[in-house]
Amino acid sequence: MPLGCERIYKLIPRIKFDLINFGYKSKLKDEFKKGNIPLEKGFYGGKLDPKNASLEHCKPHSKGGKNTLGNFVLATVENNNKRGNGDIFRYATKENTEAYFKVFENCNIKDTKGTDYLKMLAKTLRELWEKSPIMKGKEMWEVLKRW
Repeated sequence: MPLGCERIYKLIPRIKFDLINFGYKSKLKDEFKKGNIPLEKGFYGGKLDPKNASLEHCKPHSKGGKNTLGNFVLATVENNNKRGNGDIFRYATKENTEAYFKVFENCNIKDTKGTDYLKMLAKTLRELWEKSPIMKGKEMWEVLKRW
């Protein structure tokens, strides 16, 4: 440790990283918080409510992911921070993905049809699937093919 850093380290309070929320804005999160999206569980599962909802980048921002609707899903802050910038398919399950998509089949997000959101999201997830070492050689989930 460089000289003097130990003093600084002692002065900085311990940060609880599992509660960090970077505060990205999107109509997806806004509409959920207003009660206009009947989502009970986040993209990775976990009970979702307006206080613990966070925007999750499917393709991490740190790896070139954009702040666009098609790259966002709603997840709990805890699950979002657990994933960090790791492979989304390490945390996403087929069942949770299907349940998430089902909610948006008949639900609009402000001025965007839910089905349009699902098309954009499925495109992003298919691209990530093709690059994922976890999913290499596995059959793509039907829900991603359908959209």
